Formats: sequence, C-alpha cells, structure tokens
Amino acid sequence: MKRMILASGSPRRKELLQMLEVPFEVLVSDTKEVITKNQPAEVTKELSYQKAIAVAGQVEEGIIIGADTVVSIDGKILGKPADKEEAREMIYKLQGKSHMVYTGVTVIAKSDDMVSASSFAEGTKVNVAPMTENEIEAYISLSLIHISEPTRHAQIS
Repeated sequence: MKRMILASGSPRRKELLQMLEVPFEVLVSDTKEVITKNQPAEVTKELSYQKAIAVAGQVEEGIIIGADTVVSIDGKILGKPADKEEAREMIYKLQGKSHMVYTGVTVIAKSDDMVSASSFAEGTKVNVAPMTENEIEAYISLSLIHISEPTRHAQIS
C-alpha cells in the first residue's frame, strides 16, 4: 500500500481519517495561501490543492490529501476570527440565520514517474438558532469556535 499523507494539521481531519483505520501520516505545509477565486467552493478547492501540492513536493511518492473549509454567509466568505471579539461578531452574524460551509479536498497520487491530482468541493447549509448574549459568550468561552493561528494567512489576489 502506498504511503498516505494528510496535508493538514487539523485535529478534526486527522480524527476523520483515523476512522478509516488505514495508516497515514501528517505532514503540514507552511505554504502561503493565495486566493484567486471568488466562489466559496472554488476557493476551497484552490486552497486544498495548494496544501496538497506543497506537501507532494516534499515527498518522493504517496497519496497526499489536502483539504480546506470556509464559512460563507450571503455569498461572502468569513475567515477564521483573529480573536474573541471577532469570534463574537461572527457568531452575531450567523445566529438566527442560515449559512453555507464548504469543504474542498484534493487528492494527489505521486510516484516516480507520475503526479495525478483530483479536487472536489461540497457545500452544506447550516442553520443556527437565535442565541442570547450569554449563549454566545458560553460558545466562545468553551472554544467551540476556532480562533485563527497567527501563522495562517490567506491573501486575496
């Protein structure tokens, strides 16, 4: 069986891949994310490809899986909040409404003489119930929303 590599440091992605009960390793790229697309599904495919191809460049062979997820409301992508204040603002925007969560995945098969890549994206409609201020504060304090890491950057071109 070929070496399988998850090109993501996401604990949730690692947990999902572990459910398959196949051996894999995690190799995270520190490549700078560059966004050139406008549609959320296309953005996730683009970013998942960037992650996977960067890791593919670090190995001789294997199956590399890259993934990226974005939240979109009214067609606008919401980035990861930088701090608790941004998290609070984001939850206020989302509560009581529907939004979309898109995940893009790229799978690259690399061997001595070949590199093959395939990408896809899926979107899921998420309904968030109206929340009180106390519920929003509890949600943030329990770290149920992921605050951006200082090393993660997205640049729009």
